[in-house]
Amino acid sequence: MTRNNRRRERPARYPAPPLVRWSTQLFRTVKEGSLVVMMAVAAYLSVALASYSPADPAWSRTGTDMQVTNLGGAAGAWMADVLFYALGYLAYLVPVAVAYGGWLMFRDRPDGPILDLQGLLTWGMGFAVILAAGCGLAALHVLPGSLPLHGGGVLGELTSELLMPWLHLPGVTLVLLALLLIGITLFTGLSWLSLVDRLGHHILSGLERTLGWPGDDGEAHSEDTRNTSQGPSRVRIEPLIIDLPEPSEDLDRHPPTHPR
Repeated sequence: MTRNNRRRERPARYPAPPLVRWSTQLFRTVKEGSLVVMMAVAAYLSVALASYSPADPAWSRTGTDMQVTNLGGAAGAWMADVLFYALGYLAYLVPVAVAYGGWLMFRDRPDGPILDLQGLLTWGMGFAVILAAGCGLAALHVLPGSLPLHGGGVLGELTSELLMPWLHLPGVTLVLLALLLIGITLFTGLSWLSLVDRLGHHILSGLERTLGWPGDDGEAHSEDTRNTSQGPSRVRIEPLIIDLPEPSEDLDRHPPTHPR
């Protein structure tokens, strides 16, 4: 069967109905719009947190200046104060989480469902674990500075006070570090074993290039070195074998006569 016949036998592709095309375009537009909105919110929160000032009137403080110096305005000053009061220095992760969530919504399938409930649940659990563990560590080991409360905020204070009577400072630190790594895995899907494996591979590759160590061809290099150290190999001389012609039938039938 020729190629032209095969092409003729293929079923014709009909265009999608207008309603299907419209719904697909609508989903894509909504997802793109959600990404833009979440990126804008993340940028606004970053500016508000970066320009936080204890002198601004906000939720936890009346402030000493009547004029708001926060670049996000009065709303930015209030948001920054609430986030710092609740989460401490971990408040800087909130804009990152918002931007990352918007990117996850649009990354895999722009034309697919707007929200993946299973992925959203895993992402939310991971971020909650990161906040709880990170705030607890910040409350124990980081000074508050100009923050309205502790370095880990209210969440860090509650986490540390809950675990300290049972585990004390070294035990609480180890448990919170383990929870922090688990939360990062749930939030980003990062595999720590794969990360360690890749890191070790790059370190060994760098040492091989720097120090001249044998790489993947180390076995062949060792074999060549072993053969060279053994000296020249002995040459075996094969004996020369010559095939003699078989006697002819005339000689067998008439034996040679000797002169008298």
